[in-house]
Amino acid sequence: MQMLLINERDCEKIRRIKKKVLAAIDERNVLESAGDKTKNRSIYWTNFSNRFQYLFGLDERYFGELRHHTYHLDADRYEEYCFKEHEGKFRQEWDALVKNLPSKYRLSSSRMLGDLGYLFDNCNVDSTTLRFQQSFRTLWERGVLQRLEKLSEKKKVAIFEIGGGYGSFAYHMMRLIDNSVYFIVDIPETLLFSASYLTLNFPQKRVYLYDSSDFDSVLKNKFSEFDIVLLPNFVTSRLGGLRFDFAINVQSFQEMKPEQVDEYAKFLTSALDGELYSWNMDAQPFNKEGVNVSQQLAKFFNLHEIHWVTRARSIWSRIPDISPRKIFQRFTLKTPPYMHVREYLCVKKQ
Repeated sequence: MQMLLINERDCEKIRRIKKKVLAAIDERNVLESAGDKTKNRSIYWTNFSNRFQYLFGLDERYFGELRHHTYHLDADRYEEYCFKEHEGKFRQEWDALVKNLPSKYRLSSSRMLGDLGYLFDNCNVDSTTLRFQQSFRTLWERGVLQRLEKLSEKKKVAIFEIGGGYGSFAYHMMRLIDNSVYFIVDIPETLLFSASYLTLNFPQKRVYLYDSSDFDSVLKNKFSEFDIVLLPNFVTSRLGGLRFDFAINVQSFQEMKPEQVDEYAKFLTSALDGELYSWNMDAQPFNKEGVNVSQQLAKFFNLHEIHWVTRARSIWSRIPDISPRKIFQRFTLKTPPYMHVREYLCVKKQ
């Protein structure tokens, strides 16, 4: 397997991204030292984000294999697809998720930057894609994707994702709804992944990555010049003049502090014109800071729970020789309520 290296022009893009993210980390560290609980990382993410600091020293050429480093965020590794131990299980889950689904809503990862996966029906399917296919199926069944598509014929649709990971959900959504501006708010360390992944996958799109030197002027113009906007979590409270047509959180609320979930939910009640899609446990088992996602969202939204016919895969499904259904039973049906993965469409209370 030949290693993929990016060219010097793209290397320079990665250098600029690194510089901006490091500056945002410095700014965040000052806020953390001041003790603001909504600006601080949770203990969970403090521990995890410290483990991918090495990427700032990685030769930029090797960002051509970025997906071989995103296991920090999705636990997906290339060995699964080289040795094909679970290809049949992936195929079974994929077939169930795309049954009767219009082809334009079938997801395929980019096949760039070392993207992983099996090739099913000309779609590149990795574990993260499979999980998000569940989400896109839900959004299709509930008419959300159709609403956004129709809206995009009249205006540039504004989408707000909290905790965008390496940018996979954004990648799929922007391929479906091209006339959009996609916002990701995340801890600065993770923006290194999403900024690199989306910049290199969408060279034609205009990307804004937070820079304290020009943020106020860009915000004043409501980011009108950009297609992708990547912001550190500590500026969320400054976005009050913006409006969003749809919001997303997948497996991120569950890893936050309670104060942070409340801050995002409160912000969205004033800034969101459409639905909030949530796919979370009430608390990630290793998050001990007291969050309860369902209870906290219910303070601000009417929660419409989705009851699955088939399940999205999760990091647990990489345990050898256990089917997705057994994983579901092991980690959902036979575990305490706080570990249940719950899928909601949330609508603001009147």
